[in-house]
Amino acid sequence: MTEGITPAQRAELSLIIPSDGSGIHCSDELSISLGEPAQPLGILRLHNKLGTNCSSFRFDPSWLRHSRRFMVSPDLQAVNATQWCLQLGEGGAQVFAALNDTIPSGFGKQLVEHAWANGLLGELGDCDEHNSASMALCAVSDHARLGALRVRATGQPFADPRTAKFSLPLHVDLDNMGAMVRAFKEDRETLRQLLLMLYGFTALGGPQPKCTFVTEDGALSVAKFFASEQPGCMPRAEVLFTTLALAAGLHTVQLRLLHPVFSPVVIGPRFDRDPTGRRIPYLSARSLLQARPGEQLSWTELLTQMRLCSNNFAADAKEIWCRLVFGRLIGKAPESIDDFEFLYAGNGKWQLAPGCGFRPHFPGTDDKPTDGHPRFLLPPNIEALLASAGQFGLKETDALIEIRRQINVLKTWKWRATEFMFNMNHHQIDAIAPLIDNTQLRQATLLVGS
Repeated sequence: MTEGITPAQRAELSLIIPSDGSGIHCSDELSISLGEPAQPLGILRLHNKLGTNCSSFRFDPSWLRHSRRFMVSPDLQAVNATQWCLQLGEGGAQVFAALNDTIPSGFGKQLVEHAWANGLLGELGDCDEHNSASMALCAVSDHARLGALRVRATGQPFADPRTAKFSLPLHVDLDNMGAMVRAFKEDRETLRQLLLMLYGFTALGGPQPKCTFVTEDGALSVAKFFASEQPGCMPRAEVLFTTLALAAGLHTVQLRLLHPVFSPVVIGPRFDRDPTGRRIPYLSARSLLQARPGEQLSWTELLTQMRLCSNNFAADAKEIWCRLVFGRLIGKAPESIDDFEFLYAGNGKWQLAPGCGFRPHFPGTDDKPTDGHPRFLLPPNIEALLASAGQFGLKETDALIEIRRQINVLKTWKWRATEFMFNMNHHQIDAIAPLIDNTQLRQATLLVGS
């Protein structure tokens, strides 16, 4: 049962609801398009029949004739016919895989559920209250949506990219957005704040609140907020060890800290946008493998699928192996399937997206979401990773060189931590030291003889 909205609240909300297609408008019939300018992709209809959620999708004929048509989602066939997707169990996808990648999860999912309970989403369109997928799909701002797929209610105008970005927070709003996150977690946010958070925080998943915002030069970036009850060195550690991963030769996003002295916020680019702001099609490894909730998957299955669709399989396979090694050396939480993401590289091929989230696992913190995620089996330790290097395309001698390079970079972490861009004090360094001085790092040091 949703709560009612008062006339005064409705009047306040009307001041910040865009009148063009950049606003949130919920519907059970959605036009799906690709990129900018928008190429029609097809029509999606969401259904709830006898308590079962499903969807039907039909490609637009212009896409089927398009000279640059590619596999938008591995579970869709390039046919001029209706294709159905039935939700299988709790946590299962109700829509095709690539579109399901854009549905809010983690903190964003909490926002959507709260917005429905408060009656806010009911004010922003008309959809079946029993169909959570339609609410979640429509709750994401068009300008911020992950990848190149775009969603709008049928008949709703396209968002004007020149004005759509103004529905998102600006760089000068980040302190206010952090205050809104704290208010939400303490259950004291206003409806106005909740709507602003829907625009900014629903596009990217994960348990930590991630706000898509517009930089001074008009590009999209991400601000990642950490709770006050979490260790104060967590954001600093994430920027530090992601920087060290980059120094060790890994392909990562480049992070920095906003307010490195007090209340640090992790800032990074959106890797699904190119330097001109063009949207890049996106697929998660979960979607690439068409994984179901609770399914047990192996890294060999991911490599097999990558051989079929990767633009440069050798480089991407090596990169995954190097990320796994680095994660073991720094005591990172075990990787989930959602740690591996892909961007469209053209000519029907995909490439591994830049890595992120490199930091030691802090005891007592939840680094991984667990709601309905497939289980991902990986080599459990450095010795197993070295033994399996050949399946990732590395000779043992080359694998040892990579491990030695990472160890040498990690030897610098303590003095790098004191640089202003990380701004760790000796208490924070002492808190992280036992996490880095771990069994896997010692084992790796013995293996390479350094």
